[in-house]
Amino acid sequence: MHKYLFTSLLISLLLICKAYGQNLHSVGAYSTLNTQQKGTPGIALKYQWQYNPSFALEGLLINTNTINTNTHSNTTSGKQSLLSIGAVFIKEYSPKLSIKFSSGASYVLKSSNDLFSEKSSVSPYLTLALEYKINQNLHLEAGQTSYFQKQVIGSNHSFFLGLNYLFGTTASSIKAHTRISKRSIDNIPTSSASVVSSAINNQSFKQDKHSWVIQLGAFTIESNAENVLQNLQVNPYFTHYKVVLASGLYRIYSPSFNSYIEAQHISTDLKHNHNISNLIKQR
Repeated sequence: MHKYLFTSLLISLLLICKAYGQNLHSVGAYSTLNTQQKGTPGIALKYQWQYNPSFALEGLLINTNTINTNTHSNTTSGKQSLLSIGAVFIKEYSPKLSIKFSSGASYVLKSSNDLFSEKSSVSPYLTLALEYKINQNLHLEAGQTSYFQKQVIGSNHSFFLGLNYLFGTTASSIKAHTRISKRSIDNIPTSSASVVSSAINNQSFKQDKHSWVIQLGAFTIESNAENVLQNLQVNPYFTHYKVVLASGLYRIYSPSFNSYIEAQHISTDLKHNHNISNLIKQR
């Protein structure tokens, strides 16, 4: 029964990913150490599909080494292989550091001792972790997971340390502002660049908190933002647009404007006359 329930959960999550999931992925390898384990640590492989900057789905394959459990002066030992599926909530503490909380279900694929942990059993888990961004593709993650199993092993806790490799692009809520076709770019008359140039002469990316900018996209990976900007800059209209790191994302910004009205004029022209989605943001 548990096997079918867990399979249904897995299929449901995959369907959600297919319908709503985006193109930001990560794969990682971890070393795990159970608090009741003595000797060689276990290993884990992880895959994560990020839905937006604050939410992701994860899947883990975990192989423990021998864990010893003491009950009523008796010691029961065993190894187990787990498949875990869960949801991840991400809070960015700084551009380099994020706090992650995840919760889901673990399915016992294999157990060396059914008294220790029963094969095909399902149990919930909770994880709290810190993730440090070494660079745009490599993230270091460390944390602790609690498993609430039955049988002799009962509730148990593991520490882990691992390295994640990120690839892909950002979520659709971000990508929606970067759907810029070559035709749209080519249709912008180069003479329109004079409107932007007048703003450049006065502003040129001031950091003034009262200035306004037009955002054409926001990306987790810097190279993706640079590639989109490079495609845009085939038209002189976008010559002075830049990639700026703000709030942990690489954003394509226009030069800054003195007033919202000035920014709105350019924004409306891009949206209605050239079919280029954008946002007006205050800096």
